[in-house]
Amino acid sequence: MISKSSFFIAFRFAIYLIYLSSKIRPSNIYHRIQSVLGRFWYYQVNDFEKYSKVLVKAQLDLDFLRKCLLNNLKPKFLKFTTSIPNFNRSKSYKISQRKALIYEINSK
Repeated sequence: MISKSSFFIAFRFAIYLIYLSSKIRPSNIYHRIQSVLGRFWYYQVNDFEKYSKVLVKAQLDLDFLRKCLLNNLKPKFLKFTTSIPNFNRSKSYKISQRKALIYEINSK
């Protein structure tokens, strides 16, 4: 049985060969796939491209959060306002930001 990763590599290679043989613009590659391989593979390629973009974005987000944790940086979404003046300079505020960052990394 073929593994999932080798299937996707072979799949992308087949799409690339169709693209090279067709001599069309990249924007029309989906139309070419549908005309050569059929509607089922058109949907498969479309879903594969969509989910691969989501996967790459999630990986980049996770890398960003890990770099923030290693370098003691706080992303903008961790900054919150409080009614207590100068609370954002306190140690408990910084600890809560760090815990929220660790929680965000673990949840992804």
